[in-house]
Amino acid sequence: MLFGPLPVVFAEKLRQLLQGHGRDARIFHGRDESPQVGLVHNSVVGYPNFETGNLVYIEIDQEDLLIVRGELEKMGFSVPYREHRPLPGEDYLCPRCDFHSDSPGQCPEHGGELLSFSQWAERKRVTYQRWQRAVAWIFLILLAIGGVMRAWGESVADGEKDDPPVSKLGASNSKAEALSEEENAYLLRHNPFYFAYGNPISKVQVSFKTKLIRKVPLYFAYTQQMFWALNQDSKPFKDLTYNPELFYRFRFEKLGMLKSADVGWAHDSNGKDGDVSRSYNTLYARANLEHEFRRWIFRLSGTASYLHAFDDGNMDIGDYIGPFSVKFSWIQLYDAWIDKSEFAITATSGGKFSQNLDYGGYQFSWSFRLGGVNILPSFYLQYYTGYAESLINYNVYVHAFRGGIIF
Repeated sequence: MLFGPLPVVFAEKLRQLLQGHGRDARIFHGRDESPQVGLVHNSVVGYPNFETGNLVYIEIDQEDLLIVRGELEKMGFSVPYREHRPLPGEDYLCPRCDFHSDSPGQCPEHGGELLSFSQWAERKRVTYQRWQRAVAWIFLILLAIGGVMRAWGESVADGEKDDPPVSKLGASNSKAEALSEEENAYLLRHNPFYFAYGNPISKVQVSFKTKLIRKVPLYFAYTQQMFWALNQDSKPFKDLTYNPELFYRFRFEKLGMLKSADVGWAHDSNGKDGDVSRSYNTLYARANLEHEFRRWIFRLSGTASYLHAFDDGNMDIGDYIGPFSVKFSWIQLYDAWIDKSEFAITATSGGKFSQNLDYGGYQFSWSFRLGGVNILPSFYLQYYTGYAESLINYNVYVHAFRGGIIF
């Protein structure tokens, strides 16, 4: 039987899922491609404004229809059960096990009442929404408690480390100079700031952060990535990623390598609407570790995230961006003809629990200066392999070498 129509990306995901369970599944771009159409379901709704050419049908066995409908519900689709032609053994389900029946009644194993598929799907949807709200409230409560403890604890003084010294600002020749120095002192670097040329796509990233309240380590940060086709005549930007953040930083003095921890919220978007819109939100907690050796500094940053509020155009982006990511970096302290080197590796695997190493993205970079050359920007080399480097093509595998400068 054929099931659809569906966007290509979702049909492909269902095909991989079924084949992973040893089931047969094929994708057809039109009904005329299959000599025997069989039973076609057209009741999948909930995806907006897809062009007809982007919709396909997936051929499945009748006994797999329940699995397909359940997976579509997880992706955020609405699949009204009553519009489907009834199939034997699929009308009523137990919410606690895999038992199903073609008539209402009770589960022989648990004794609970069987639910119709629409009731089962609605219960799953409500449970998921409640879980989302609970996680958000827990995060906000912990953030508030941590902020109060941080403000009243002995570590409040640590929050002043990024504040410019008032005495030095006041020593300027004029009030205008002092004001200018103070404004510049509050705009700090956040993520790397670089230009890297590549073929066919170059990459530019700008990033900064600023403290919102004096003596309180609450920050607003902004990062923007631009994917620039410099080899084309009009030099177009193929995609942009806008990433505002709001986070609170806890500093530690007596916890060994653990120097600080961040809790925050972030939004990633490509700033477009319609079929090409891509966006999602993130709640995250990040631990920042550092250890200084005689000739190098080692830094490790580990982030645990909760991804939510997916745009309709990237409902499955969680398969390509997992909730856990790490960044390793080694920074040179000694002087040499290659000076101020920094090697960095950033890794994010895919899947609900970051268990799929075949997906995700991995970035390797090296920045350095040449000793004795008075050029302030460092030279920069970058290699990216994997998925989700850009939002517009998050589900397309890329590998790219780039080189440029980093500030």
